[in-house]
Amino acid sequence: MNTSKFTSLFKGREVKADKQSHSEEELNLVRDITEKFEAASAAKQDKTRIWNDCIAAYNSDYFKNKNRPEYKSDEISNFIFSTLEVIKPIMVDNDPHIFVLPKTPEGVEVVDKIQDVFDSEWLRAEMKKKLLQGVTVSLQIGTAIYGVFWDGKDENGLGNVRITLINPYNFFPDPMAVDIDSAEYVIYATYKHVNQLKQAFPDKASRLVGSGINRPELVVQGNVSDVSNQVLVLECYMRDYTTVEVEQIDPEDETKTLKVMTRKYPKGRIVTVA
Repeated sequence: MNTSKFTSLFKGREVKADKQSHSEEELNLVRDITEKFEAASAAKQDKTRIWNDCIAAYNSDYFKNKNRPEYKSDEISNFIFSTLEVIKPIMVDNDPHIFVLPKTPEGVEVVDKIQDVFDSEWLRAEMKKKLLQGVTVSLQIGTAIYGVFWDGKDENGLGNVRITLINPYNFFPDPMAVDIDSAEYVIYATYKHVNQLKQAFPDKASRLVGSGINRPELVVQGNVSDVSNQVLVLECYMRDYTTVEVEQIDPEDETKTLKVMTRKYPKGRIVTVA
């Protein structure tokens, strides 16, 4: 999905925002992303309940605290866990291999170098470990998500791509989409300590106030009742429909030009670093 990126701090108990210190454009952006998050969150509730049951079954917790007849044994063999643990090593026994093939005779000279780049990148990104983690999650609940992010602090400040396994509970796609490519937006929701955000956004530091966690399902760790100074961060990737005025040759008179409005990013907004 080709998108533009915005980061919004969820307005609620997590952030105490002073309207006087924000521009109308910022407030409208926060409202827009918050509405998208609430719509996606509501649409995802049924799926989340299924995931909870799947994980409970994998961990042998599915039948706990259930009103089972006395004649039924409490000892239940967990064939789900054993089956998945047998399948998992088979799926990750060999690394996926990307074969680079030349399309032209001239490409033969650089095929080996490009192949080395792909192989090196697989090792640098530690994809073998992340593949195992993703396969585990996908076998448990049927869904695994990887995020491709740009880390400007990597490689001594030069920057590099960072691959992150995203917890499906923290991922909120456009509820009207039939697949990821047709989504108008996706949201990655995570809790972060307020000091971490102040360091990342020093110009907004005075406006950031942390609080407790009121959406514990977004936190992987168990008990979050004693966690404070947290902020719910909504990282929203949405399609950019910005239009710009451009000059085009008049099809009826090639000696003249016409000014027309067109999409600034007709194929989506793509950030490329060469």
